[in-house]
Amino acid sequence: PRLSGYEVCKALRGDGARYPIVLLTARQEEIDKLMGFEMGADDYVTKPFSVRELLARIKAILAREERKEPRKERYAFDEFVLDTAGHTLTRRGTEIPLTRTEFELLAYFLAHAGQALTRDQLLKDVWGTENYGTQRSLDTFVAILRSKIEKRPQYPKRIVTVHRVGYKFVG
Repeated sequence: PRLSGYEVCKALRGDGARYPIVLLTARQEEIDKLMGFEMGADDYVTKPFSVRELLARIKAILAREERKEPRKERYAFDEFVLDTAGHTLTRRGTEIPLTRTEFELLAYFLAHAGQALTRDQLLKDVWGTENYGTQRSLDTFVAILRSKIEKRPQYPKRIVTVHRVGYKFVG
C-alpha cells in the first residue's frame, strides 16, 4: 500500500525479474502509460476493464513470449556490448542503465541490423500489439536510445530514420 504500481514494477525489474508485468490502473493519460512502460511494464490496462479484455491481453503477452526468436547472447558495436543473458548494456565496461523497453528495443534493432523496420513492426514485435504503444511513444524511446548510444544523437549514425518506413540499425 505504500508503493505505487510504478515503484513495484521498477523494483521487480531492478531485481532482474523477466516475467511479464501488467499494470492495472485508473491512470489513463499518455504520460502515465509511458511511465509504466518506462518502469518495465509489458502491458498497461486502465480501469474500468473487462475480465475478458485482461485475459486476452495476458494470453497475447504469453504467446509473444513463446514466439520470441532466439537471439544471440552478446551483441557488440562501437564501444558497446549488449549482453542479453545478463540484460545489460556496457560501454567500455561501464554499465549504461536501460529500462526493459529500451533494452528490448535495442536488442530487436541489433537482431535485425541492416533491416528497415516499420513502426508497426516495432510496436507489434517489441510492445506486443499494435494497440500497445503509439508511434509517438516509439519515437520517444528511439530518441532516448539515441541519447545513450550515439555520439551526437541529433545526427544519429546507428539508429537511423528510414523516411516513410521507420528505423534501421546500421551496424
